[in-house]
Amino acid sequence: MLEYRMMRMDMAGLLDGTDRVATDIVSGASPGMPPLPDPARSYRMAPTDMTMDMHMLMLMASAGERLTLSLAITIPTGDIDQHVDTSMRGGGMEIRRRLKAGYPMQLGSGTWNLVPSFTYAYHGDGVGVGLQASYSGCIGRNDNGYALGDAIEVIGWTKHAIDRRLLGTLKVSFRDWGRIEGRDPELDSTLAPTTDPTASGGRRLDLGFGFNAFFGNGHSLGIEFGVPVYQDLNGPQMRLNWLLSFSYQRM
Repeated sequence: MLEYRMMRMDMAGLLDGTDRVATDIVSGASPGMPPLPDPARSYRMAPTDMTMDMHMLMLMASAGERLTLSLAITIPTGDIDQHVDTSMRGGGMEIRRRLKAGYPMQLGSGTWNLVPSFTYAYHGDGVGVGLQASYSGCIGRNDNGYALGDAIEVIGWTKHAIDRRLLGTLKVSFRDWGRIEGRDPELDSTLAPTTDPTASGGRRLDLGFGFNAFFGNGHSLGIEFGVPVYQDLNGPQMRLNWLLSFSYQRM
């Protein structure tokens, strides 16, 4: 099977554990103003919202009709030295600086990762069910001295045929990922939660539903919308609001 998937994730607000945290508690900075240290707060700046887009291309082969075993290796092609241009105003002056982007805004992990997974699926009488478990673990640390936390993900789903060419899907997924190990020496951990390796990792339970339309000879298009029903983050971290994905498959 060949699959292309585009996903958008929308994040806004902060969570520390399961509790919402206001940005003025994390930092006293105002938009556009210089991030000055405040002894009463942990950071000089705080994120407010972020949108992330991902594009994925996958090639898969099954060991049988119901069972798939896989062992993937991810290649560190994503840049981990992305920078952002900032503009800060104060006292009648404007300061422009180019800063290194925080850990969540880097394009890759910078490490080779092992990703074993196990998938079981059953289809019959217009109904299908499935279960997938996967693990992602970094091999060593990247050139900047850190490694993203290992992650475990379990996904369960059920599919129902609405008619011969349309399939409805309900999915539940749970993800547990660890804190960043090590740190990038170019990032000041007191600047913002996104530059603090201890403010990373957590657990999240998502509920998603979608549709797949089939056409031609083995072609399909899919759309899926998901929302978190539980989030417990090693914060403060940005809270996921929703995620949306579009996919094309050729079998």
